[in-house]
Amino acid sequence: MKYQAIIFDMDGTITDSERLWDKATDSLLSKHNVSLSHEERALFGSNLQGTSLLDATIYMKKAFSLSESVENLMHEYAGYAHTLMCSEVRFIESFLQFFHTLDSHNLKYGIATNADALTLSAQKKALSLDSLFGEHIYNVDHVTHGKPHPDLYLLAASKLNISPYACIAVEDSACGIKAAKAANMFCIGINSHGNLEQLKEADMVINSYRDVDLPKLLSSV
Repeated sequence: MKYQAIIFDMDGTITDSERLWDKATDSLLSKHNVSLSHEERALFGSNLQGTSLLDATIYMKKAFSLSESVENLMHEYAGYAHTLMCSEVRFIESFLQFFHTLDSHNLKYGIATNADALTLSAQKKALSLDSLFGEHIYNVDHVTHGKPHPDLYLLAASKLNISPYACIAVEDSACGIKAAKAANMFCIGINSHGNLEQLKEADMVINSYRDVDLPKLLSSV
C-alpha cells in the first residue's frame, strides 16, 4: 500500500514556535522566582518538548513546587505564548517549499498537534494555516488523550479517510514520535532543535525538508 497522506505535528515541525514556547516558559518561571542555569534550561526544555500545555504546566508546578493552581499557571503560560505567537511565529525553513509539492504526489495532508486552542488560533491566524490545511487541523481539544497517545493521529487519519498504515507522520519530539508509531504510521523525525536523542525512535531523521526525497519514499512502499 502506497502512502496516501502526510500528517504534520505543528510546533517545531511546521512553525518555529518552540523557541517562543521557551520564551513563554522563561517568563512564567521568572514570574514565580525560578531561575535555571543554561544546562538546567536545556534539560528542562527537552522534558517539555512535544507535551501538551496541561502536561507541561503540571510538570513545572511539581518540579518547582509552585504554589499557584494548575489552572492559574496554565492561564498565565498560555497568555505569554499567545502574545508571542501573534507577533513572532514563522514557518520553519523549507516547510512551504516541501508542502507545495504534496499535491503533485496526490497526497492528502493535515495537522495533528498537542497545542491548546488559544495558541493554535494565534498560529492559524498569523500564518493562514487554514488556507493550507482547510478543515484538517486537529488539536488536543479534539481527543480524550493527547500525545504520546495515538488518538490525535488516528483522528486525523480517520478524517482524511486514509488508513493509518498509509500515513506518514512528521514529528520533532520523542513524545510525538511515540504517538505516531502507536498509530502505526511511518514517522519522519525533523531535527529542528539539534537534539537527535529526541528522534531516535523515528523511521527516518532529517535536518531539513530538503532532505526528503519524496518520490523515492513513496515508491519504496
